[in-house]
Amino acid sequence: MSSVVSEVNVYFEVVKIIVQFVIGGLGAFGGYRAAVKKFSETTKDSDKNIFTISVTNERAAWRSELREKTAEFIELGYQFIEGSGKLSELGSVRSHIIMRLNPKAWKYSLQHSLDHKVLKAVNSIYVECERERLNINKLKSDIASLEKHVQNLLKHEWDKSKIEAIEGRERSA
Repeated sequence: MSSVVSEVNVYFEVVKIIVQFVIGGLGAFGGYRAAVKKFSETTKDSDKNIFTISVTNERAAWRSELREKTAEFIELGYQFIEGSGKLSELGSVRSHIIMRLNPKAWKYSLQHSLDHKVLKAVNSIYVECERERLNINKLKSDIASLEKHVQNLLKHEWDKSKIEAIEGRERSA
């Protein structure tokens, strides 16, 4: 009987070791899953942050380029008032501005109305400068309109960038 008790004790010891091993394994597995989940969430957050920073920086560069090219275009427009304007230079800067606008701006839509107004103002200035007899008052008025429309577009884009930075994602355009 003593050998039977001894065998039962050995059996219980083996079962205890196996149970401890299983419980330890389950704990390790649970810890591993939690670590993978945390890593995945951290990676998603990092990817989202990188994307947000990238979009925000691109928008900042776009605003800066539009601001600079608009100022150059206006300066070239005033050169026509002074009688020293060159249509080729005006046309080149006009193209740079147009390339920064949404291509859907060629047709008016509420969604792209700011781009459309800038496009119309740029084209109006160019057409006025093409004329043999320049209407100085119209050109000055068109230049003032361009300044106003570009300011509104830049402000709109700045507001979108602020929201994207706060929300951490790109809003639908």
